[in-house]
Amino acid sequence: MDIYELLRQGQHRALARFDALLDASDDGPERRRELLAEMQSELFQHERAANSLYGALLRSGAEPGAILAAIESQSMVRQFLAEMERSAVDSNCWLGSVALLRRLVEEHFDEQEGAVLLAREHLAAGDVRMLAEMHACKRAAEESAGLRLDAAERGAGALRAADVG
Repeated sequence: MDIYELLRQGQHRALARFDALLDASDDGPERRRELLAEMQSELFQHERAANSLYGALLRSGAEPGAILAAIESQSMVRQFLAEMERSAVDSNCWLGSVALLRRLVEEHFDEQEGAVLLAREHLAAGDVRMLAEMHACKRAAEESAGLRLDAAERGAGALRAADVG
């Protein structure tokens, strides 16, 4: 498996978490919080994999435009998600926010495709596989240790367009 497949799988898992959350409209607040935490975890793992690709691309000397667009849309998703964490999960407005966040995530995935196309031009196949292996090892180690990062820790490790622009 390479980083492209890893990102694609992460996209599918994240969207499935959104679907589960939207389907839980009749469930209580505790179930919604649980599903939100699962979705956040999935998005965080996807973001980490994407950041490893973006970093490799920037180091390769690739034109940064598509990379910065993907990083910026990722930042918007992260900010919206942080706002949702502070919102009351038992309101109908909150479910509307979930639907809006899903659209933002889908738009981010579209932006990310530009960076992936760029990576296919600039990164060697071995490097692409190595990025996926490194990410998979980190994720497995965290899961086996039962680690879950809170919102502040997730945000602290995130790339921003201002960091690379």
